[in-house]
Amino acid sequence: MQKLPLALGQEITIRSRDREYFQVNTKVLGARTGEFILLDSLVLEMNDRLFVRLQGDIKCTTILQGTAYVFDSEVLDTLSHDMSMIRYPQSYQSKSLRKYTRVRINLAVTLTLEGVDTQCRGQLIDLSDGGCRVIVDKVFYVDNKMHCRLDFAIPSGQAVQSLTAAIRAINVSKLRRTTDLGLQFLGPKEELGKVGAFCEFCRRFKL
Repeated sequence: MQKLPLALGQEITIRSRDREYFQVNTKVLGARTGEFILLDSLVLEMNDRLFVRLQGDIKCTTILQGTAYVFDSEVLDTLSHDMSMIRYPQSYQSKSLRKYTRVRINLAVTLTLEGVDTQCRGQLIDLSDGGCRVIVDKVFYVDNKMHCRLDFAIPSGQAVQSLTAAIRAINVSKLRRTTDLGLQFLGPKEELGKVGAFCEFCRRFKL
């Protein structure tokens, strides 16, 4: 069995297999691997007075860290108006939605949130021409409209300084006391050039 990558609050689209025009966008509330996934409401509002609750066989699509996951399932139980349980999939299909191929890496990075000048240290765990993923060893809450600045040194020895990025994905783990951020680079051009040259080197030599 493939373990499906899931996070609390992760958005997921549920579509009925019998009536494909019945579709609900909901969120993950929890899961038990191999058994079930707990979801927010599966009620489709047709109009002010008519509501339809999805039942039976369903097709599910969710996106995490730039990868789309698609799987078949079925509604097992409706626990309340705002909570439903679906069968955990035996397998799934995945497809990268990223424009740029990411390079797996482990670099120390300093991250500064713009507007509040909050600075913290973390680990840059993957990198591409267009963005990166950073794990910060503390829990803090930001929204996906905020920008930040990154400072780090790439293995070639070049220092990347004040690289501006937009926060596109946020995953807070209270258990691990970490914040996982997906970032999209904005500029400046000179710093983007350093990152792009390093990523191209890695791709060329399959590092």
